[in-house]
Amino acid sequence: IKEPENKDKGNSKPEKDNKIKENKDDITNIAFFGLDARKKGENTRSDVIMVLSIDRKNNKIKVSSIMRDLYVDIPGKGKNKINAAYAFGGAPLAVKTLNTLFDLNIRNYVTVDFFGMEKLIDKIGGVDVNIKESEIKSLNDCLAELNIL
Repeated sequence: IKEPENKDKGNSKPEKDNKIKENKDDITNIAFFGLDARKKGENTRSDVIMVLSIDRKNNKIKVSSIMRDLYVDIPGKGKNKINAAYAFGGAPLAVKTLNTLFDLNIRNYVTVDFFGMEKLIDKIGGVDVNIKESEIKSLNDCLAELNIL
């Protein structure tokens, strides 16, 4: 779990008196970004955007999935799909966009790309997948993108 490097990017949000604010002792929100990066260091949009909310007061955990094609105002970049925030400014801008749009106070995030997902799957012992003969060519084309020599 990482914190945005520039505190202003991850924590700035408009103050609204009529909103119930997150009590940092009661609720923690963590952003999760799944990247469609096929090369290390590639600047890419986030294909998956989720917010994990841990409510200590009520002993509940909730996960909210944010539609990646949601058309929003990205701070300093104008209108675009919300998943473009990650490509424009990495996790700090993506977190700032979520905070501004949903009036949250996200301070931490997790980012996983294809390579990280592969490691995660290996750590839990792998996943068995049954593949039909008709699916092999398409899968091999996708694997060729990942296995560049």
